[in-house]
Amino acid sequence: MTLVPSPSLDRFEARGLGAFDVMRFPLSFEGSLPSSGNDDAAHPKPSKLKAVWEIRNAIHPQLGRLRQLHKAFRGDDGASQMMLVTLNEPVAEDDHQFFPLVRPSLMLKCGLRIEMLVNHEIASVVTKTGDLDNRLKTVIDGLRCPKGSHEVKRYKQANTDPYHCLLADDALITSLHIDTYRHLAAPDAAPPNHVRLNIMVTIEPAENDVLNRPFGATLRSMTDRPRTKKSRAPKDAEPHPEETYGEKETIARADAALKRMLATPHEPHKPLGKRKPSQKRAKSPI
Repeated sequence: MTLVPSPSLDRFEARGLGAFDVMRFPLSFEGSLPSSGNDDAAHPKPSKLKAVWEIRNAIHPQLGRLRQLHKAFRGDDGASQMMLVTLNEPVAEDDHQFFPLVRPSLMLKCGLRIEMLVNHEIASVVTKTGDLDNRLKTVIDGLRCPKGSHEVKRYKQANTDPYHCLLADDALITSLHIDTYRHLAAPDAAPPNHVRLNIMVTIEPAENDVLNRPFGATLRSMTDRPRTKKSRAPKDAEPHPEETYGEKETIARADAALKRMLATPHEPHKPLGKRKPSQKRAKSPI
C-alpha cells in the first residue's frame, strides 16, 4: 500500500490559507482493493478486513492534517469550541479510541464523489476483477469507524491513538457518485486489483444547530448578499415592523395569493383585426 499525499491539501498549506471556502476536501488512497464480498456482515472475510484497514490507515493521517488546516477546527468562537468538545468525544471499541468527523451528535450529512482508477479493462468493472459493488462497499467500510471488536483485533496498528475516521456510521452518507477510469500510472508490478482512489468529501449540516454551525458558516457567508439601500421614509410615517413567517405559513400565504389571482376576473383580449397591406414606397428616379 502506497499513500500519496493529497495535492490539494499541499496547495492550501503552501499558500498559507489554512482554510477552505466550504467544508469540501479531498482524500486519497492507492493500493490493493480486492473484490471480496461479505458472506456474513458480523464476521467479514480476513481479506476484506485487511483491505478495509489499509484504507483506514491511509485516511487517518489525512483527516488529522485536515483538523490542523481547516478554520472550522480552530476554536475561534463559542460555536467552534462547543463543536470541538463533541469531536473530542471518542468512540470506544476494543479498548481503542476512534474519533469520527461526521457523527449523529453533530447532525451532519456527508456526500462522496469517488474517482476510481483501476488496473484492468474498464469493460470488466462489474465482472471478474471489477466487482464494483463489493469493492465500493469495502471503500465505504474503510471510511467509517469499526463496528465490534472482531474488526479491531490483529488489524489496528499500535500507537495510532487518537485514530481519526471520516464517518461514525455509513448511514450518514446521503449522496454518492462514482466514476471509473483506467489507471495509466499504475506500477508495472501492480496486480489487477490495484486501484487509485480520489475521494472528494462534502460535509454540511443536516439540521441547523449551534454544534454544526462552523461547518455551514462559510457556506452561508458565501450565499449572503449585501442588502440594497432602502429609500428613506418620510419622518411622519410610522415604521413598519418586518414580518417573518414559518415554512407552513409561507406556503399557505402563497397558495392564498395564487387563488386570489385566479379568482380575479380579467377582460378577454380584443381580437386582432386584419393587418392592412403595407404600401410600397415608389422608387425615386435616379
